[in-house]
Amino acid sequence: MVDVGGGPGQELSRFKERHPELSGRFVLQDLPLTLNRIEKLPPGIEAVEYDFFMPQPIKGESAMNRKYTDCDWILGSRLYFLRDVLHNWSDAKSTQILSRIVEAMDPEYSTLIIDDYVLPDTGADLRAAEMDILMWLHTAGLERTVSQWKNLLDTVGLELVKIWSSPRGKESVLETRVRHN
Repeated sequence: MVDVGGGPGQELSRFKERHPELSGRFVLQDLPLTLNRIEKLPPGIEAVEYDFFMPQPIKGESAMNRKYTDCDWILGSRLYFLRDVLHNWSDAKSTQILSRIVEAMDPEYSTLIIDDYVLPDTGADLRAAEMDILMWLHTAGLERTVSQWKNLLDTVGLELVKIWSSPRGKESVLETRVRHN
């Protein structure tokens, strides 16, 4: 599992804490400035310096096709994870971020999970509309509607498998995979 732009690693740490039975590698990726602020990560989580506008170094090759190297940890991601990343960026920048992940994904093996806001296409509540305006003003980003998410994902060759929405808010989880043509 690769947490792309995962900040101090709180999501990956909670995931490992809730699922200690899971084996495999857990990688936290962020800029050096962010990673250098982390005092200690839980055992089993590796911090890797990464700028999500650059090529993704962790490739999603299926276990049967892996080519082992001295740096075996660089290969084989089943799951890529983005939380509260894309709402900070315009569609153009989000396309760049997603494209770098898609390039690294194995179409038969890898999944990208996006935890972010998903607004209804019509009838968004006032708080959601305010958040959308704030994201636009502060970061040139946006809170996307279902249609906007589908268009963005389609642009980079991803298909939306499912959206899980929280009844308490607008934050949702989008499961995506490389689209098969």
